[in-house]
Amino acid sequence: PEIGDLRIRYQVLEPMDEVTVFGRAADEKLGPHHGETEKKLYRVFKGTKEDAMSVLKGEYTASGWMGRIGTFVLMWIGLLLILSPLSTAMELIPFLGDIGKGALTMIAFVIALILTIVGTIAFALLHNTVALIIIIAVAAAIGYYLYTKPPKKASPAKH
Repeated sequence: PEIGDLRIRYQVLEPMDEVTVFGRAADEKLGPHHGETEKKLYRVFKGTKEDAMSVLKGEYTASGWMGRIGTFVLMWIGLLLILSPLSTAMELIPFLGDIGKGALTMIAFVIALILTIVGTIAFALLHNTVALIIIIAVAAAIGYYLYTKPPKKASPAKH
């Protein structure tokens, strides 16, 4: 083989009663479908269209959770790296070294977990139009109330 050669891979499918194919029909061939915002889609699923859609939805959900878990782990590692000079300084005192390292690990874990949860909720709200409109309306109502609220009158001082 030389640079530029193409490798072709074939896969034989077992006989199935009913399949769903996602692709684009061109003449007598079936090729990949390229949507405006999607990646290339060219797959065969055993079963009906609903079965195929449930498999795709499951894969999408799993990739979302893997992204969240990966984000949490990377954030936790990053916080541990940021706190490592403090951990090293705590090791100068013998009994504080082990306790301090464990405490900093737990603190970094809690901070990463809170930031991941808040980020996930904020991301979900920003991508839900109805929730975003409700949040803006509530914020505007609170702002209007605080802006138009009459100032408190000072009570007379007792002598």
